[in-house]
Order: sequence, then structure tokens, then C-alpha cells
Amino acid sequence: MHARRWALGAYLTGVSLVGLPLLAFAVATLELADLRRHLALVTIAALLLIAGELKPIPVARGADAGDELSISSTIAIALLLLMAPGVACLTQAVALFVDEMRGRKAWSRLVFNISQYALSLLAARVVFSALTDHPIFGQPGAFRPVELPAALAAAMVFFVLNNGLTGIAVAIAIREPVRSVLPNDLRSHLPTHGVLLALAPVVAQAMAWSITAVPFLIAPLIAVHRSARLASEREHEALHDALTGLPNRALFLARLRQACVDVDKRPLAVMLLDLDHFKEINDTLGHHVGDLLLVEVASRLRGTIREGDLVARLGGDEFAILAFHTGDADAALEAAAMVRSAFDVSFAISDAQLSVGGSVGVALAPRDGRDQDLLLKRADVALYDAKGTRGAVAMYDHERDEHSVERLGLVAELRAALHSGDIFPLYQPQCDAMTGEVIGVEALVRWRHRHSGILLPGAFLDVAEGAGLLDEMTDVLLAESLGQLNRWHAAGHLLQLAVNVSPRTLKDPDFPGRVERALVDSGIDPGWLTIEVTEHVLATDASRSITAMTSLRRLGCKIAIDDFGTGYSSLAYLKQLPVDELKIDRAFVAALGQDPQDEIIVRATIDLGHQFGLLVTAEGVENEVALQMLTGMGADSMQGFYLSRPVTGDGISAALANQSLQRSIPAPRLKVM
Repeated sequence: MHARRWALGAYLTGVSLVGLPLLAFAVATLELADLRRHLALVTIAALLLIAGELKPIPVARGADAGDELSISSTIAIALLLLMAPGVACLTQAVALFVDEMRGRKAWSRLVFNISQYALSLLAARVVFSALTDHPIFGQPGAFRPVELPAALAAAMVFFVLNNGLTGIAVAIAIREPVRSVLPNDLRSHLPTHGVLLALAPVVAQAMAWSITAVPFLIAPLIAVHRSARLASEREHEALHDALTGLPNRALFLARLRQACVDVDKRPLAVMLLDLDHFKEINDTLGHHVGDLLLVEVASRLRGTIREGDLVARLGGDEFAILAFHTGDADAALEAAAMVRSAFDVSFAISDAQLSVGGSVGVALAPRDGRDQDLLLKRADVALYDAKGTRGAVAMYDHERDEHSVERLGLVAELRAALHSGDIFPLYQPQCDAMTGEVIGVEALVRWRHRHSGILLPGAFLDVAEGAGLLDEMTDVLLAESLGQLNRWHAAGHLLQLAVNVSPRTLKDPDFPGRVERALVDSGIDPGWLTIEVTEHVLATDASRSITAMTSLRRLGCKIAIDDFGTGYSSLAYLKQLPVDELKIDRAFVAALGQDPQDEIIVRATIDLGHQFGLLVTAEGVENEVALQMLTGMGADSMQGFYLSRPVTGDGISAALANQSLQRSIPAPRLKVM
């Protein structure tokens, strides 16, 4: 850490030692007569420069670091084209100094920023002079339209050098290679900073025509500034948690995926942190106190992680940390100890002192894995070990993961259940939103365990996936469900069957063929089968997922996107996905009638789906208010506990036979398991 600080200090000092003398020389070459002649122009430009620095546009730089850009650069380049370079350098320096008076920057950073702008502006002036007949120093001639290409070239040089000098400092600070930071940095700033700089020749031309034209430039500059600011804020909202302000799951996964590419040169640790007894705090003191606690935890974690590391909130009380440059267990444990230190002091929440602990699970890359899915899974295994002793830190242990007696026993029981019929489906009805008629069912897997009773998927799906039994389980579920669907059809009940498949199963090249064989064996037309996939399958290897979905559609099956709205790539991929239906996640449906924002999201999703020609199903309908609102919004179908809990195939058959399975009939009339 000391070496990095020394390197950063040396870099900032070096830039300052070059930039400040050049600034002084440029100012020394100014002619007072030129300044007096253009005093009104210089004064108005200086005021605009100061206003731009005081109202910057926040722009994401890297994963969680922040940066800003300003319309002051547009004005500075315009001045550079019209006046001696010392005028632009001096007014920019004054604007930065005025901004410093608000206490936003350290003095060392102010000196660096002044030097950085001086170097960038002078380099731009050199390029402009080389492409025209104007002198480098001294007052140039009149700015002419024919010089616009040279002006754009100068603006581009300013953009590259100004952002490059800052990008190098950021790369040193966050311990990332300059070669990876700079291209991404320039690419991310080009749509905003580049557009603002492209306006500089236009501003210069207007100023050269008449000083009275300057007020007319203010409105378009404000519009561009506002548009860029809104775009930046929306990007930030999409990639950050609304409650804590931390990066969210999507941004964390993107950074982890990027880090895995270079993991041999830059080893890292993936940490998952879970608060101890958080549910008890929520239940006892209320969700408001729980939210306040999460905000405080996030603030402390930000302050305890090392510079350059990343902390994110994955959801609920679960946080994740990317700790770079941790090549061995000792370095990882040291970084984890810093994270755990956030809980050494109790939290003052609502006049109460809450002592909260946190358990941390750690997986090392490349030692424990080279891809994000495996690293997260193994960090989760370590977290499970850590939670066995509350407040502990646990490293991933291959022996505990692969060869624990309990796990092997559970795998053996699960394998036997697949052959004994103890893995079976229940069916949750899907009702037409307008008529209440049952038009389909979703098959939900259950395990009839000899000791524990009926187990929900959360109790065994991870075990099945880890043991390589997920494909066999999917085949059992398909065969059982399609057989039951055949019996319903034979009785005259033409229902649609929906089966949810995991991302790993979908990416199996043999999966479409397995579905086809199951359909042939059951005698069911493919059009009666809907394969549900979550939009998270698109987060990694989207091309394979889309290929599989296309093959299933070609077979005749329908495709539904489950839990729509909770993933990262929904809108980006929706236009190219071969899908027939969207299923709105229950998280949005549950708060209908209580949260106006969720109502906006649900209504917008229904309208979006219909605009794409898709059916829209709402999941998690648990009360009459939600049912009525969804009907009014135009949802096509609904499912949820208010309509019916998951029931056996015989329960569905009996209800269909006596026509009791309608939305007006309470769920307890059905046989529930």
C-alpha cells in the first residue's frame, strides 16, 4: 500500500512539475493590450468556466470510483481557438481554484488538475497551430470556418490527453493496469465529454462573430449538460443499489467477469458476507430499522476495504467484496479481517445500540476457480462454513465441499429419490386475467423425503447441481409433467404446461433433443409445452442460451422469460430473444396497491411485453387488490397463492372436473401440499 501511495504521489508531482512551468510561461506571453481589447469576451468566458466547474456532471469511472466532467472544457477550448493559450490556461486555473474554495479537493489534487489542464490545453494549441497558420503562443488571427477540422482535431487531442492523465492516476490508485483502464475510460467518456468538446468550435465561431451571441449559447449548453447528467444518473441507478448506494449484483458480476480474464496475472479473492441475526432484527424492530442498519453497514464496509477493492450489495443482508492482489490465503485472510473490523463497534440505530456480526466466506482465484459462477459458488460454500461459527471468516475448503459425509449422504438419497418416484411435480394453476379460467399450470419440483417430509427446491437444487444430477431431475420432471398433461388433454382439459429450467441445463447442447424425446414419449404436441428460463441466463454466454432457445422454438415449444425485471440484460436482449411470454417477478407484484413505483414498473412491463407481441403473466398474486389492478393493467394471465397454491395433479383434475378452480373460489378449497 505504501509503495502504491508513493507511486501515485510521484506521478502527481511529476505532472505538476511539468505543467506548472508551462502554465507560467503561457501566462507570461500574454499581451495586456489583447486582454483589454477582448475583456468582455474573457470575462463572460471566465464566468461560464467557473459555473461549469461548480456544476459538474458526475460520471462513473471504473467500478465504484467517481469522476466528473464539466462544460468548462468546452469554453476553455473555445477560448484556446480565439485567444492566446495563456488566457484559456489561466481562466481554467482560476475556475478550478474557485471550485477548490468549496473544499471538494485536496490541494495536491488541485495543483495536479491545474497542471493537467495546462498540459492538455497547450498540446491542443500545438496541434491547432500545426494545422493552421496561427502561432502557438500569442494572439491568433480571426477564427474562420475553414479551420473547423483543425479545431476538432485539437479538441480530440485535449480529450485524449486530459482523460489519459487522469486515467493513469486512477489506474495507480486502484491497482489496475493502465492498458486496461485507459481504453475503457476513454470509451466511457466519449459519448458525454466528447460531445461537449465537439461543441467548442461552434462556441468559438459564435464568440468570434459577436459577443452578443454568447447568451444564445447558454440554453443549448445547459440542455447538453442536463442531458448528459441525466444519462449518467440513469446509468448509475441501473448499476447501484438504491438503498445503500453500493454497486449492485449486476455491476459486481461485470467486474468479477472482467477480473477473471486476467486472473493469472492479477489474483483476487471473492468474499461473500452475510449479517448474523439480521432476520431477528427485522422481525423485532421492523424493516425500517433493518434498512437503516444496512445503510450503516454499507458505509462502514466502504471505509474498511482496501483502496481499489470493490464492495457490493447482492440483495437482502448479503454483501460481496472483490479483493484484488490477494494471491494466497494469508493475504485474503488479512483483507477479510479488515472487512470484519466493520462490526467491531456496535451500530447506533434509532436510539439503540445494535451489536451485529458478520460471517465471511472467501474463495481465491485462480486457486479455487477461474470463472465467476464457480468462484461465487465456492465462496458461498465457505460462507456456509463460516456461519457455523457466527462471526467467523472461512476459506473455501475443497475437502469440505466435495467429500463431507452429510453432503454425500444427501446426494445418495437424492439419487435414490429420482428412481423411486419421490421427486415429483406439483402444479400451480395459471388463470386467464379476464375470465378466471384455468388455462395452464406451472410444474414445480418437490422431494418427498423420508425423514423431513416434502422439501422445497431450495433445499436440494444446489446439491443436485453440484452432484451432476440436475439434468436427470429435469428429465424426471418433464416426463412426469408431460404424462399428467396427456391425461388432462384426454379428459378434455386443454391446459398449457410450463416447466422452469436452470441456466446450466439450458446451455447443455443435448437439452433440446431430450425435450423432443420426452414430447414424443408422452404424445404431447410441442406447442403445449412452455420452457421457462430466467433472464440471468443471459449474464454469461448469452449466445449459447439464445441458440438453445431458438432450437426449442424451432421444435415448436414456447419460451417464457421468468422473473422478468430482476436481471441485468432484459431490455438489451429482449428484442433478439426468441420468446413468447414474459413473467413479471413476484417482487414487483407483491407491493401492488402499496408502492406506486412497483405499480409503474408492472404497468410498463405489461405495455412493453404487448408492444413486442408477447403474452404477460404476473406471478405472486396474493390478494384481491393485486388481482384487480393486474386485470385493469391488461395482464394476460396470473398465478399466485390467492388463486391457488401448488397442488397435486389429482387435485387439479378434481377441481377441473367440478369447475371449482376459478379465481373467485378461495385456495383452501384445493388439496394443497
